[in-house]
Amino acid sequence: MKQIILLCICACVLFSCDKEHEAPIFSIEAFASKYMVRSYYRSAYQESAYQHWNIIDPLEAYTLEYVRGKVTKQTGGYNCLLNNVCFNDTIKSNDRQVIYDVNRTGNAVDVTIRSIGEWKWVVQEWHFKMKAENQPDYLIYKQENRQSYDSLKYTYSSDGKLAQIVCFSVFRNQHGTSVNKDAVKNFFFNAEGNLEKVETRLLLNDEKFLTMIIETFEDYDTAINPFQHLFMFDNTFYRSLSKNNFRKFRSQKLDVRSGADTGSYGWNWTLEYNEQGVPLFNKL
Repeated sequence: MKQIILLCICACVLFSCDKEHEAPIFSIEAFASKYMVRSYYRSAYQESAYQHWNIIDPLEAYTLEYVRGKVTKQTGGYNCLLNNVCFNDTIKSNDRQVIYDVNRTGNAVDVTIRSIGEWKWVVQEWHFKMKAENQPDYLIYKQENRQSYDSLKYTYSSDGKLAQIVCFSVFRNQHGTSVNKDAVKNFFFNAEGNLEKVETRLLLNDEKFLTMIIETFEDYDTAINPFQHLFMFDNTFYRSLSKNNFRKFRSQKLDVRSGADTGSYGWNWTLEYNEQGVPLFNKL
């Protein structure tokens, strides 16, 4: 208890707390200058090629900037690029460094993307309307060169936990507007308040589904989760939903008709912790 009180005091000193802009007690910037996540999913063919040629899969590393305890920018890319120690020309030529700018206006949170250097990312925008602190009501996602945009509706259970996200595609042209219901994601939590499973049904036009994706989250620690305020980034969204920190993740894609597994992958984490018992995600 003394440690928690001390951390609260330190957080307020670091971020100049006031009633209008209360800093989160636990945030990544207080414990690590950057955090890392596993790289994007590889197909079975890519996985075998990586193993055959003994290619090391680079971690993606991200740094965060804050104003008054609220995140305002995420800068990311391969960890070796951020440390200027890349040795593979292929990795260098596929520089994935990018900046996500976060802006808040009233109950809205907007995220926009911009490139670093010669690599040009597709322009993208995320517009969140908030239901409450760290609880989106809906999300509008737009991308350049697309006639459609994505609209996501969030619903919550009575205890405030995320229960479901319904994903729509909205098409607009000179003839009018049409809306397709693309997917439904259901969220399941355990008694400790940690995300246990996400079931995603990919829908057809008649709302029947042939594909289900089951994602499971296991081996939770008992430490404070420093990601709880980072709902707006894809690489931290799942972690932001839990009280503690999962150390095992599995994803399984199923053909509903046959029950066949058409694609599975997963990761394990060995986390290190600081003196206050908070996990340091700058080492995975």
